Amino acid sequence: MRRLRPSYLAFMRPFARPFTQLCCLSVLLGACSTGKDPWLGQDKALHFVASALIAQHLNTQLDDPQQAAMMTLAIGAAKEGWDDYRNPGSASWRDMSWNLAGTVAALGASPE
Repeated sequence: MRRLRPSYLAFMRPFARPFTQLCCLSVLLGACSTGKDPWLGQDKALHFVASALIAQHLNTQLDDPQQAAMMTLAIGAAKEGWDDYRNPGSASWRDMSWNLAGTVAALGASPE
């Protein structure tokens, strides 16, 4: 059975409230977004899985969950910026919410 790493839990404790607020903000912004951008679907699953894989890889390379999380979310934000550049108005808060969820899931499941 895998357990959460104590260093990860210590890292997350000061960010618990801002993380919860960020999740709520992402949900609210996603709920207010217009167009065809459902919460569930293949695109969202790809965002979750890609972010989880990137976060896990970076964490094994850097051995620092905080840096791995920040770099993973920066990659996700850059991808959304690229989407918006190619097709203005296509950046999605819902995609970023799934990026965040994948990042947290991967780092939370990291073995000791």
